[in-house]
Formats: sequence, structure tokens, C-alpha cells
Amino acid sequence: MGDLKVEVDGSQVTLNGEISYKTVVSALKVKIFSANEPVSVDFAGVGHADSAGLALMVHWVREAKKRDVAVDFRNIPKKLIALAEMSNLEEVLPIS
Repeated sequence: MGDLKVEVDGSQVTLNGEISYKTVVSALKVKIFSANEPVSVDFAGVGHADSAGLALMVHWVREAKKRDVAVDFRNIPKKLIALAEMSNLEEVLPIS
């Protein structure tokens, strides 16, 4: 498996690489919420994602709620959407 790069530019977050149990730990350490403004996370650069990607999304939604800000996810890999639906998380995660 490859690496996962998390780039934060203000309220825009770009993910590049692979999200797996091996790479998600470093992503969890990146502070994507620096101000009280909505954050948008773009998954367009993600080539592979497993359930660790779903856990990362849930973590970021929880962090956003703690800060009373919105987070949205764009270009979510189809596999993550399917995992969210199978886990009944589509109402918890902003995946529409």
C-alpha cells in the first residue's frame, strides 16, 4: 500500500494516495479545523480506500460537531459510499 497525503489550504482539504489502516493514523493527526468555518474535504486523489477511510470520515464529522462547524466530502470513492450505506452511516456522514 502507498502513502496518504493530506494537504490543508485554509478550509480546503485535499487527500492524495491510499486510505488504509496503515495510512489513516497519520491523517488523523492532521488538524483540518483551524477556524470556525466550514471545511471541504476532496477525495479526488484517493486511489484506494477501505473501512479506515470511513472511520476517518466519521472522526472528522465528530470533530466538526465539537467545533460547531460543517464539514463536507467531495469526490468520495464509490467503495466508501457503499461501506457507509451498508453501515447505515449515510445519515451521519454528508455523502450526498
